[in-house]
Amino acid sequence: MFGYQNLSAGSPSSSGTQLIARRKLVRLHNPIPRHNSTEHIYLDTSKCFACWKCVENCPNGVIESISIFSHTHAHIRRPDGCKGCLKCAKVCPQQAITPVRSIVSSGAAL
Repeated sequence: MFGYQNLSAGSPSSSGTQLIARRKLVRLHNPIPRHNSTEHIYLDTSKCFACWKCVENCPNGVIESISIFSHTHAHIRRPDGCKGCLKCAKVCPQQAITPVRSIVSSGAAL
């Protein structure tokens, strides 16, 4: 698996099911920091269809594209660079980017 490493917790046994039960999946370091919000916007990657309109319209380069195998969506790379212009939210056809103030006023948790 990409990003995972198999570690067995003991010596191999004669039974394959016992060996599988003893293995642990350990998460390796992710080289891409995961941010789904800034002070001004929230990005729901499950709604993103990778049209890249937000990437093209962000004047500060806060949002970038992720395309690894079939894992494709927008990603907030530099959350501190967001100035709150909301150009990304205005151009998103899927409403994957929402202003934080509208989430807070509706009572939804981030």
